[in-house]
Amino acid sequence: MWIPKAVHDIFLFPAPVRKSAYREMERWLGGYLTQHG
Repeated sequence: MWIPKAVHDIFLFPAPVRKSAYREMERWLGGYLTQHG
């Protein structure tokens, strides 16, 4: 399965960093979907 490099890189981070990165991504995605969805 192909995953974008940025997503793959997130998995290399330590857990606390990963959690906040996920939150950022969710927030960005939520805002993006609100604007374009």
